[in-house]
Amino acid sequence: NYHVVLAAQYKGGPIEIEALRYDITCIEIPFDFYYFNFYKISGFSISKFKAHLKFKAIKNNYLTIVKQVKPDFIFSYCYEPNVIASYFSNDYKNCKVIWNQRDTGIPPFTKCKIEQIAINNAFKIVGNSASSLNYVLQYYNESKKSSIIANGIQINLNTINKKTKKTFNFEDTDIVIGVVANYAPKKNHSTLIKSYALLNNKNIKLFFIGRFSESDKLVCQQNLINQSITFHYENENISNAIHICDIIVHPSLSEGMPNAILEAMAFEVPLIASDIEPHIEVLGKDYPLFFSSTNEVELAETINKILNNNEFAQTCVLNNKAIVTKSYTMDGLAQKYLNIINSK
Repeated sequence: NYHVVLAAQYKGGPIEIEALRYDITCIEIPFDFYYFNFYKISGFSISKFKAHLKFKAIKNNYLTIVKQVKPDFIFSYCYEPNVIASYFSNDYKNCKVIWNQRDTGIPPFTKCKIEQIAINNAFKIVGNSASSLNYVLQYYNESKKSSIIANGIQINLNTINKKTKKTFNFEDTDIVIGVVANYAPKKNHSTLIKSYALLNNKNIKLFFIGRFSESDKLVCQQNLINQSITFHYENENISNAIHICDIIVHPSLSEGMPNAILEAMAFEVPLIASDIEPHIEVLGKDYPLFFSSTNEVELAETINKILNNNEFAQTCVLNNKAIVTKSYTMDGLAQKYLNIINSK
C-alpha cells in the first residue's frame, strides 16, 4: 500500500538496474558537495552567495523530482543521496526517508550543519553491517532509530548461463583469480597485483570484474612483466563471470557489507578475503582464508593454500554456502525492510 522510491547517485548503476527489474522507481541525485556544503566554504574563490544559489537550485530540482514520483518512502543509498534526501525530507512532509549506510566512512562524516540536520531528519538509519552502522553511531547518538539490515542476494545456481572460460578469453587450463569491484583505492587491487607477481605459476590469470577507465587499466598493468589482467564490466548479471573463476579474492581496505563476497559464497567459488571487520562479520573470526589487507606475501601464500589442497578448498566452499543460505537471503532482507515500512 506504500509507494517506495530508491535514490541513487547516478542512473544506470546496479541499484537502478535492480530496481527496474522489480518495477521500482529509482531517482538520480547528482551531487556536487563543493556547492551543497556551502556552510563550510572558506578560502575558496567561489563566494558564499554563489554557493547559496547553487544550493537553492539543487533543492528546487530535487523537490521537483520528488513531487513528480510522489513517494511514501525514499530509500537512499550512498552518502550524497542520504544527505540530500534526508535534509530536504521536511520539505515534502508525506514522505519518510530511510538513510542507508553502506560503508565505514567513504567519504568521511564532517559533522557540518547540513549533515547534522540530515541525520536528524531521517526517519530511520539502516546499516548494512554492524561496522557501517557503528560508523554512524560514532558521530551521532541515534541508536533508537537505527538498525542493521544485512545485504541479501538471490541464491539460484540455475540462473547461471554456464558460460565457459573461453567466453572471457581464457583457456580451460587457466587458473582464474577474480576480483569483483569497481576500481577505487579502498578496493585495494594493488595488493593482489603485487601477490600475482610472486606466484610462480604461468597458468594463473587475473580477472578484474568491474568498472575501470583506460587510465585505471594502465595503472593496474604497469608493474607486470609477461603477465596481464583481463578486465570485464557487466552491470546486470555478473554471476556468469564469477562462475568461471577458480578463486575470488576480496582485498578491500574498507567496506560495509560487500555483495561481492556473498555472491562468491552463494555461487560456490573459493573465497579469500582481507581481514577487515565487515568480512569477519560475515565469515567469522576463525575463517582460514583471511589475509592481512596490505600483505601481498600472505595473500600469495593463501592462494597457494587453495591451489595445493582441493579438499580444504571445497570444505570452505560448503561452509560459506551454508552461511549465506542461512543469513543473507533476499527474503530475509525484504522482511526487515517491510517491518520498517509498516512501522510508519
